[in-house]
Amino acid sequence: MVIDLTGAPAQRQEVLPSFATARRTGAALLIPAGWLPAQESLYDGVRVIAAVGFPTGRHHSLIKATEARLAVQYGAAEILLALDDTHGENELIADIMTVCEAVSEAVPVWLYRETPIPANIMRLTGTKELPL
Repeated sequence: MVIDLTGAPAQRQEVLPSFATARRTGAALLIPAGWLPAQESLYDGVRVIAAVGFPTGRHHSLIKATEARLAVQYGAAEILLALDDTHGENELIADIMTVCEAVSEAVPVWLYRETPIPANIMRLTGTKELPL
């Protein structure tokens, strides 16, 4: 189960109560990277997935990488990387690898895109789509 705060009705004030709900239910918590609180104790016992470049993926690769690195420093255990639907394969691979290099190899980087992600890109980058 995933508590998803990336959807349109979600609001920033839902973040702190959602940590408590996730801890109580064992659900993962999917949060826009910019909404992550810098309170280490909140992350204990909660699987936090930070959404970077969300929702369009049209952010510069270095912005996404910075969001990912800061999210992990705050306590996120995983990254959901939004990809630009207009990018070709080389641009997608560059985007993915830039973010992967910004975080530890121990941090899973999941992919999100409105259109299907080519399987060869996931194979080449060692990433997967996040099943929501």
